[in-house]
Amino acid sequence: AAAAVAVAAVAEVGQKRKADAVETETGGDDGDGDDAAAASDDPPAKKVKYEPVSLGPKRFDSPDEMIKYFSWILNNMTVNQDMNDYEFMVVDQCLRTAHPEAEKKIGCGVKTFQIRTHPEHDSRCYSVMRTDGSCEDFSYRKCVEVLFPGWTPPVRPSGAGGRGGGGRGGGGGFGGLDPVLPVSDPTVIDSICGVYGIDREKLPLHKNAVTRTADNTRPKRIYMLTNGLREYLAADTRENLKVIAAGLKIFERQEHKDTAGDGAGACDFRLVQDGLRMMLPFVTKQIIHPTLAELKLILQRRSLQLEEDPEKPDRAVFLDPRTKAEVKASVAGSCVFLPRVETAEDKAMLAASVSTAEEIAIACWKGKSSVNLLVSKVETDHLLEKFGVDVSAAKADGTIKRGGGMQVN
Repeated sequence: AAAAVAVAAVAEVGQKRKADAVETETGGDDGDGDDAAAASDDPPAKKVKYEPVSLGPKRFDSPDEMIKYFSWILNNMTVNQDMNDYEFMVVDQCLRTAHPEAEKKIGCGVKTFQIRTHPEHDSRCYSVMRTDGSCEDFSYRKCVEVLFPGWTPPVRPSGAGGRGGGGRGGGGGFGGLDPVLPVSDPTVIDSICGVYGIDREKLPLHKNAVTRTADNTRPKRIYMLTNGLREYLAADTRENLKVIAAGLKIFERQEHKDTAGDGAGACDFRLVQDGLRMMLPFVTKQIIHPTLAELKLILQRRSLQLEEDPEKPDRAVFLDPRTKAEVKASVAGSCVFLPRVETAEDKAMLAASVSTAEEIAIACWKGKSSVNLLVSKVETDHLLEKFGVDVSAAKADGTIKRGGGMQVN
């Protein structure tokens, strides 16, 4: 059963930003297709009063609002990804009621809409995915011209580049804050889902994973949003929201130094302890089931060796053959220690800690010959205290006396 996605979003209303990007149409097989363009240096035109237009659940008071909304989706949505229900209703009504060639574009019927790369112009474009499996690109800007009579598309200045920075749709941030951007590189999502065995139908990372990194093809940290929060942020076309924090952190980038051997097939994003409880129901790979004794041991020593090393006799090693086999079968990189509870003694120990196995699961890193903790000492001490370990008792010789008679240097 899918777990509810925990989201922390703190936003405050800020001053409306002036739009710093406009788009231009590049044409497709019939002149359709859109891509982003830089802001024009032409003097601002006289403001025209337009009648508001409603498309599905969304209302647009001006062509600029509509352009900005559709532009944000075009530039930020992951390519080849089905739109959610909210976006579908807006785009579907836009096409049906306003496109000059709606009947031709719809064809046998609409299954969904996607943002795709135009085969001729190598630019992003809106695409109708038909019920028979075929697809057709279309221009939303033609719809804007029909819905707002008298509006004409701005001309792209000579030598203009891509979109300018700023807001959530650009790279300049808002008032010194980093933008909230979708993780746009499908290879990142594919790698994460493949290595950790995540079913994207149950956990839609391809839709709701965002980053605060300006280069969203190489995010440093990945956060998970709910569907509602994602739609809420996308609907803020005027960028009135000043987003301080949004989403639950679930991954951090940690590239492998050596991708040969055990590193083959590894993922450059590691699970973080902050979001582990939320992620556990969806992760089906890279899970190690140590005994509770081994869990305590790695919490105390912070590292466990797969085999004894005669040159390093003080290193702790795995105690259970089954645990060792699971570690060897996993891919190098991030993994989860989720303890198995089998004996009456295990159940009594867990009951004494007032915890479930999921609550004491920890994020680890598998290297060539060992597994190491990826949690801070504060978190480690907190977990050890659940097992009745006195983490504050220090001895004169510099060692710490732990519960159960174990001493740790």
